[in-house]
Amino acid sequence: MKLIVKLSAFRDFLVAQVEGKPDITMPELARRLEDEHGLVIPPS
Repeated sequence: MKLIVKLSAFRDFLVAQVEGKPDITMPELARRLEDEHGLVIPPS
């Protein structure tokens, strides 16, 4: 539950990433989240 609350603040960013690259992998998405926002989330 805590992870959902943490990620909800980045919803627009995450949706934009998936819309921009529909075949993005979870590890790529996690890396972008860390690079752009400094948030480290396990990709699995």
